[in-house]
Amino acid sequence: MKKTIAVIGGTGKAGQFLIRQLLSEGYALRLLVRHPDKLYAQQPSLLHPSPTVSVIRGDVQDLHAVSAWLQGSDAVISTQGSALPPNFSSATANILAAMKTYHLARYIVVTGLSIDIPGDDKSEWCRQASAFMRQQYPDTIADKQQEYSLLSRSEANWTLVRIPLLEQTPGTGAVSASLRDCSAPRIRAGDLAVFLTGQLEDSTYIRKAPFVASIETP
Repeated sequence: MKKTIAVIGGTGKAGQFLIRQLLSEGYALRLLVRHPDKLYAQQPSLLHPSPTVSVIRGDVQDLHAVSAWLQGSDAVISTQGSALPPNFSSATANILAAMKTYHLARYIVVTGLSIDIPGDDKSEWCRQASAFMRQQYPDTIADKQQEYSLLSRSEANWTLVRIPLLEQTPGTGAVSASLRDCSAPRIRAGDLAVFLTGQLEDSTYIRKAPFVASIETP
């Protein structure tokens, strides 16, 4: 039997593709959303009752809602989008706390390429892109950096997936992944969905933070 995956950010640019990919591969889902109507507008098939999809209305900032959402799950994937004020670190703190309650280990999180990790060897364009993001969105980047700190201190089997500009388009599933540098300036949402789903059965990047980008095809 396929695992049950708890997803946050399912109505976002990456999350919509992730939900479709997970369902196509036979996973059961538990979706935490603030506005279910938005989810159903994007994914009309979810309007029909299904034993494999549970929609939980709530906010990731509410620990009680997070606990209810994670109950019965085998792994967690976050494609949480931006918010003001930034709340990535507080969301991850709640998720990690609830994961302990249910003895969950696997947590996969999407973030930006601006986040710095020991061992990075960013190319010039990647350094420039990171500097631009830090200048334009200092509070968001600082909060995402704090999210990494929380993960690194936790006992979870986390993977922090660092991505460049996200294009909300299908992909081929062909990506490059590196722990040192981002190989390209874009990733297609369809490609990201394939990579994230693949991490559920792949231990290569446990407790690591790969850069992931789409491989450009002729």
